[in-house]
Amino acid sequence: MGKISSGRTPHRIRLSLLAKGSDQNFDPGSIIQTTAFMMPPQSPVEPDGFDFRRHAWFLKLGAVGYTRKRVRLLQPAAETLDLKLFQYQDEVFPALAKQPTQKDIRVCSSHYDQ
Repeated sequence: MGKISSGRTPHRIRLSLLAKGSDQNFDPGSIIQTTAFMMPPQSPVEPDGFDFRRHAWFLKLGAVGYTRKRVRLLQPAAETLDLKLFQYQDEVFPALAKQPTQKDIRVCSSHYDQ
């Protein structure tokens, strides 16, 4: 985080990886090294709009940004319950989003046929 003192360093940041051909997958909590453009979370765009800055404060999210540079993994994420849950969701949710087949529909609706 450059010249920012340790007391002012954000607890968490949200970083979009825009590098083309990036074949690396990083788990949340991984320690990485890159050059990025970072800003504080934005306030609402319109009156009574969604307040992302307030939402980010409760998530302890201190900055958002992006990088187009190469990302280097310094230390993989520690094996925590949060990481296990993220990995589980990453596997299960795509399977739930798939289009049901005719067989799936017949199985789900078979108890209605009398």
